[in-house]
Amino acid sequence: LFFGLIRAYKGVATLIRAFATLAREDPELTLVVAGECYEPEEPYRTLIREHGLEARVRFENRFIPNEEVATYFAAADVVTLPYHTASASGVITIAYAMDRPVVATRVGGLPEVVFEGETGHLVPPEDPAALATAIRGVFARGGREAYAKGIAEKRALFTWARMREVIEGLSRPASASRR
Repeated sequence: LFFGLIRAYKGVATLIRAFATLAREDPELTLVVAGECYEPEEPYRTLIREHGLEARVRFENRFIPNEEVATYFAAADVVTLPYHTASASGVITIAYAMDRPVVATRVGGLPEVVFEGETGHLVPPEDPAALATAIRGVFARGGREAYAKGIAEKRALFTWARMREVIEGLSRPASASRR
């Protein structure tokens, strides 16, 4: 699953190229790209056609309302963030809330929230072969169940209670923290 706004820097084209490799290896795989395009969608549709993936890629170019978000994540085995650049992404915390491993690129703040081998895998940006290898690795390791323990442990880092704790810690005077 790729979920969220579809923009060139988010690497959907890289994901489609990676999926072309995976689709040749496993006739059961499907790629779902769900989100609203902020640029013309035709380059993605052309890439899908060039690789003969029309029947294997579900491209949902539309705003996904809150009521449908869980359905997409529940249907996914792995969530992918093949970004070329990034600061952060709320998609990762949604994936963790739904117990889904994440394969993301090693850009921006993503390496701070994707824990290699525990909650998913990190790959270099703009590298379809590395992306395909990491996705393949999720399945080879046993799929999402193999990451469930790591995701459950790390998910606690992203709760509102943890956020409050961190903010309160920042607001304490330095002298209080030395006691």
